Amino acid sequence: MNILNSKLILFFCLLIFISLEVKGQGLFINYITQSSPNLCVPPDAPYGDYGELIFEINYKNDDGGANGGTFEHTVILPIGLEWPLNPLVYWETFNFPYSGSVTRLNSRTISINGPDLRFGAVGGWIRLRCNAVTNVPDPCLYSTNFGVLRNVGIQFAFGSSKQCLKVSDQGIGQCNIRPLITSSSSVKYFENSTEVVLKVEGVDEDLGAVLTSSIVGGVDADVFNIDPYTGEITFKTSPDFEAPTDDDLNNVYHLTVSLCDQGGLCDVQNVEVEVLNVLEKDTDGDGVEDLIDLDDDNDGILDVVEGSNDFDEDGVPNSLDLDSDNDGIYDIVEVGTSYLDANNDGRIDNMDNNTVNLDVDEDGLADSVETINGNDTGTTPRETISGVMDYLSSDSDNDGCSDANEAYKNVNSDGIGNQYYNPNDLIEPLTITNGVDSDGRVIAALYDTGDVEKVIDRDFNSSICNPVFPDFYPTLFTGKTLVIGRSASIDFYIIVGEAKGSDSDESIPVEVRIPDSDRLKMEFVPSLVTINGVDIDNSLWSYKKELGLHKFTYIGNGGVFTGNTFSKIGIKAVFNSPENAKGKLPLKVTVKYDSGGQINIKNDNDEDIIEYNNIGKY
Repeated sequence: MNILNSKLILFFCLLIFISLEVKGQGLFINYITQSSPNLCVPPDAPYGDYGELIFEINYKNDDGGANGGTFEHTVILPIGLEWPLNPLVYWETFNFPYSGSVTRLNSRTISINGPDLRFGAVGGWIRLRCNAVTNVPDPCLYSTNFGVLRNVGIQFAFGSSKQCLKVSDQGIGQCNIRPLITSSSSVKYFENSTEVVLKVEGVDEDLGAVLTSSIVGGVDADVFNIDPYTGEITFKTSPDFEAPTDDDLNNVYHLTVSLCDQGGLCDVQNVEVEVLNVLEKDTDGDGVEDLIDLDDDNDGILDVVEGSNDFDEDGVPNSLDLDSDNDGIYDIVEVGTSYLDANNDGRIDNMDNNTVNLDVDEDGLADSVETINGNDTGTTPRETISGVMDYLSSDSDNDGCSDANEAYKNVNSDGIGNQYYNPNDLIEPLTITNGVDSDGRVIAALYDTGDVEKVIDRDFNSSICNPVFPDFYPTLFTGKTLVIGRSASIDFYIIVGEAKGSDSDESIPVEVRIPDSDRLKMEFVPSLVTINGVDIDNSLWSYKKELGLHKFTYIGNGGVFTGNTFSKIGIKAVFNSPENAKGKLPLKVTVKYDSGGQINIKNDNDEDIIEYNNIGKY
């Protein structure tokens, strides 16, 4: 309150009426102030049935100052309460020149303004009443959250400091303002964490207020701890998204917390904690955790079929092992579904590609597998020998030649143990610290064989392990072998065949040779397809002339000459007879001695005789 040339002593009295009929009576509070106070109304003193407040403010002028001064008070409600838009319904004064005004500054604050005491007046009073309209339940003090509160109090503020006063029959006492929780009521929390879930925080307008927190309810209250002094809430046991412990098992936990001051006033709040899933171990990278994945390694075989055993003893369980028998052939190949793995990584293609949805039901088993076999049904492993699954056998066809040798076409692929793919003769069994990677692949293997028929043909005689070697032979067919006169065309073709039913060793090419002759001029045309009316295979052979030899090398089928087959080489040739002479010239064809890995050389040659007569033909 501002007073010109005088010192004002303020007596403040708050009158609270139990009904509308008892106005004019109340409790007096005498308080001396040197400046205009703020009047804060906390929730701990009674007031009327409709929230009426009557302020009777008593003034005493002890120096007889002149008129001209003014007073101003602000009345501030507690957090959660609001003034109506037109709070003042009655104004009455004694020894004041005229009435003042009440202005609503904001939802919680009004300003009371008026003139000073009349000149010469020793004392006076002002009575203000809010909402004096009978039977209208629209209190001067109201709360949208809590309805009409039944407790109010007074707080004076002097500049930046505040002192709280309480109305009572005994006079002035300390009042208390209810705290208000300001922390969030909704929390998202990742599973497996031990971090703080939520820190209960709030505000209290009382100076020096000491706030404590507690959990006071909620169907899931028992799974939480709370530090009453820091307000930190934690799970008693780290939550597991896959095994929720909330009341309705949906990973949304409900509890009620309170924040109280030392005077016992509290605010409460319902809190919802949603536990979020964290992608834990996901071996195949398909976005489905191993714990709920039907096929942890994406080879199409269900985990319940593969099991947790470790067939090849490499340290990787079968359900996670891409090559469960360490033969250098992927499981997905040995069960007969290599076509699902075009990129040759041992897994069904694109299951780890988030932009391609190949697992609509998100069970970790590829839709392509379920389409073939039925919902939640994996690939049935192939059994070349009944009762023994190929992907768990080092010799799937039980022919005495290991899968490693037959797949890689090398009798030494299985190394010292005749079981695993182990051409480097590492100590067996191979393990993740000795020749195998973390996915169960043999590090030395290229896994580029595909599904090899020899692995499952049950035929030892045609296997790489059989000591039978290929045997190649040539047969020469000439269209004309008699030359009369100076020259003649002697076109011919050679049939090259394999006699033992064994493929050639691709590392040793099959080569056919013809000695060069100055009488017989030969020409090899790669594009030629027939000669002497016979179909030929020149496109499957390469040619070069070297060291007096015409050399023809088989290049078809990647250089592998298949057992029990034959191929034809067509050659255009012209024979030039010597002058005034007659005789014979051999035309000899030879298969190089080691062609394709053969060891028999007894049938490597064939020849025809060209007869010529050029006497008197000039």
